[in-house]
Order: sequence, then structure tokens, then C-alpha cells
Amino acid sequence: MPSKTIKTPLLVDRYYHIYNRGNNRENIFFREEHYHFFMEKYKEMIHPYVNTYAYCLLPTHFHFLIKIDQFESHGSCQQPSHLFRKFFQYYAVWFNKKQNRRGSLFTKYYRRVEVSSDDYLRRLIYYIHLNPVKHDITRDFRSYPYSSFRSYASFQPSIITRSETLSWFNNDLPEFLAFHNIYEEKTDLRDFIFDEVQ
Repeated sequence: MPSKTIKTPLLVDRYYHIYNRGNNRENIFFREEHYHFFMEKYKEMIHPYVNTYAYCLLPTHFHFLIKIDQFESHGSCQQPSHLFRKFFQYYAVWFNKKQNRRGSLFTKYYRRVEVSSDDYLRRLIYYIHLNPVKHDITRDFRSYPYSSFRSYASFQPSIITRSETLSWFNNDLPEFLAFHNIYEEKTDLRDFIFDEVQ
């Protein structure tokens, strides 16, 4: 099971659920350009230091499941948590300029939940991919363009660490996909209720 924290530093070789929402529940993405820019900067600023297993970007919030792979202090970033902070600040400045807005874009502290159970990792991937359905954005998460689900059904290059993820599903892509197919019957998501993104 996870331990829920806000300010705990991110440690190398640990798994984390990273998530946050717009300040005052405002949108942090309006257009396709916003989603793409966010992920391009993620690839540039975060991806070199982490393994990414799942993500989902929604209009008002986002989710990532990551593991800190390597990190050496550089510049003003003395720990991985600072790296994420810089990334969010960079996007916020860009977004505010694009939208002609001022003020904080995200809630003050992004959330990071350490995950230590293999079973929870599997269910968390399912939960992250399910989010567009959970928030009534689409009826079928498989077609949602701003999540990692479609990366698993494709052999195209991706930031997703497919091989390790599939090892949690007996190295079997059909098993991974079948695990997701239960979403229509899944009714109990209480383990994944995070008040910060409701």
C-alpha cells in the first residue's frame, strides 16, 4: 500500500504516483497544443531521470506513475523533487503567457505517493488510464489521446517503460490489456480517491 506525503523527497529506485491539479480547480490544459507542450517538456526535463510507467493528462489535473532511475545534483536541482518543481514552473510560465493570465497555475504542492506493492502498481496503472472515464471526459479510455494506454498497444517509440510494466503482468501484453477490460465492471475505486484532484 502507498504512503501519502506532500513534501517527502523523491528517492532513487522508488516508485511514486505524482499528481496535481489546477489552482482553484481551474483548467491547466485547454487545447491540444497545451497537452503536447507539457509532454514535450516532460520528455526534456524529467524523462532522462525517471522511468515512466503510466500517465494521464486531463483538463484540470494530471497523473504519472514513475520511478526515479538516476539523479545527480546539478544547478539549482539538489534532489529530484526540485526537478519536478522546475518543470511545473516552466509549464506554468509558458501557459500563463499563452492564455494571457497571471498567478499560480497549480496547487501549491504537487502530490507524491510512494508505492511499494506490486498489486497496487498494477491497479494504479489501471486507475490512471481509467481517469478520462471517471471524470466523464470519454466513454472509452482506450481512445483517449492524452494518456499512456495507447503506447502499450503500439510498438512505436515511447517514453513508457513497457518491459518492466509488462513484467507485472507475466510479460504478457494480452494479460495487461485484459486487466484493463474489467473497467466496465469495476465499481470500487475507494483505494484511489485523492481529494486533491476530485
